[in-house]
Amino acid sequence: MKYISIVRAVRIPAAFLALAFFGMGVQAHDIVVCKKSDATNPVAAGSSYSFTLDNGAPFSLTVDGDCMFFGQVGDGSHIITEAAQSGIVVSNITVDPTDRFVSSDLSLGTVTATAVNDPTPTTVTFYNAEQPVPLTQGCTPGYWKQSQHFDSWVGFTTDETVGSIFTGVDASLADESLLTALQGSGGSGLVGAERILLRAAVAALLNSTSIAYPSTEADIISAVNAALATGDRSAILTLATTLDNANNGVGGCPLS
Repeated sequence: MKYISIVRAVRIPAAFLALAFFGMGVQAHDIVVCKKSDATNPVAAGSSYSFTLDNGAPFSLTVDGDCMFFGQVGDGSHIITEAAQSGIVVSNITVDPTDRFVSSDLSLGTVTATAVNDPTPTTVTFYNAEQPVPLTQGCTPGYWKQSQHFDSWVGFTTDETVGSIFTGVDASLADESLLTALQGSGGSGLVGAERILLRAAVAALLNSTSIAYPSTEADIISAVNAALATGDRSAILTLATTLDNANNGVGGCPLS
């Protein structure tokens, strides 16, 4: 392991980084560590993260805040590591100048970069992003049909009819409201199978507009219309089972 011979840890405003270096009379073998947010899935500005340089004492940086300057850390490779935070990922790590990059592992939040005998410091910038929620959440028909949960309905209303959303629905069911469809009990024959499918499908639609659900609204409508068009009880029940499993997703129902 390389040991830091002389360490001068100084916070440097990122906007004035270059000016600050020249103003301080920067020595060779210097490393600067900065923290930014990933623009595609940003984390909160000003949030704080913990780091180590060569497994030394932890230091903290804030998103888009001041950088940390380490002077005369010694010639050769050095390891900078960001401590893991729940729900946050390291999406990118840059090293400037680029020829001082050695290796990185985003999953571990670590990078190896070299400090060299040059007045230009090695600047390492960590980018963070919010970790996408896995598409495994699901709320059941039992959740959506309760009146205290009607305020969680997005994009649909309780009195819309299933026939206004899906095509090929049996005439005896087409004028039922979405709320009535959620309360369906199934039954024998083709109509019974459609009731089972519509119960699962309406819950799936509501899930698709509100939570991290594995299917989109358009995909659900297309799949239901295709199943109804077959006129086959087995095909209709197969899709109903698929949607029901998704409505009982391992991610649970995040709504209250």
